[in-house]
Amino acid sequence: MRKVQSVVWLPLLAVIFVILRTIGIPIVDEAMLIVLIVGLFIVGIPHGALDVWTHRARQTGRSDWIYVSMYLACIGLCFFAWHSFPVAGLFVFLLLSAWHFGQADVRLWNQKRGAMLWGTSVLLGILGWHINEMIPIIENMGVVVTEQLWNEQAEVSVKVLSTLGWVGFTARALSIRNWAWVGVLAFLAITPFMPLLHAFGLYFIGQHSFAGWHHLRVRLNQSNWQLWKRASPFSIGAWIIIIIGIWFLDNEKMDADATAGAFFMLLGSISIPHIFESHELLRNGAD
Repeated sequence: MRKVQSVVWLPLLAVIFVILRTIGIPIVDEAMLIVLIVGLFIVGIPHGALDVWTHRARQTGRSDWIYVSMYLACIGLCFFAWHSFPVAGLFVFLLLSAWHFGQADVRLWNQKRGAMLWGTSVLLGILGWHINEMIPIIENMGVVVTEQLWNEQAEVSVKVLSTLGWVGFTARALSIRNWAWVGVLAFLAITPFMPLLHAFGLYFIGQHSFAGWHHLRVRLNQSNWQLWKRASPFSIGAWIIIIIGIWFLDNEKMDADATAGAFFMLLGSISIPHIFESHELLRNGAD
């Protein structure tokens, strides 16, 4: 998992997927979901399952058991707060995700600033063009979307804002000849033509998780296999939390939107302590 990822593979995969859907190839959506699930197993979950190791590298002599106990307590608290206050929980999670995505990408591309702006642009670019798909998912998280909160004018405004952000960042990436960044921007230009889960999943796994994995390889000075082995116990724990949580949250509705809502609420709760640990890892030093 090299630092400079392929400029073409992410947008190329997206283009192939869109073409196959357009010409009506059967089960292409299901096939891509299988690819994304495999990606979650290989790098999506493991890249966030090494926090105890990065904490150990930063804070030598501290007890791992105390850290893990506090980490699990934080996950539980985040889930309880999000479940109790779904609108505030979703808003905070989106803000933290924008910061986290932006920081990982900006550091990968050797940029000194703009992490929050870039991460916000990414989320606007993916979510803003899939509002009709997003609303049923977040409603299953307990968020009530009214016409006053979201209407056609608001949707147009978000799409215009995301387009302007994309143009600005494309001009920046081209001006400094950062072709890896250009490749991600090319991918983002294709995402409006993809389903929401596929578009977000490809960015999360194909860009963000690989970027995070690169940072971990550099900071911990470990091979891919060494990292994966170290991540395995905590990856298994994360999957157990997600699977059991989905079963409890979704055992009555059992539909795609309810499952997606439960999955993202659980993954988000697990991710919040990871976001802060990742920040501590990335804020000092260069890759």
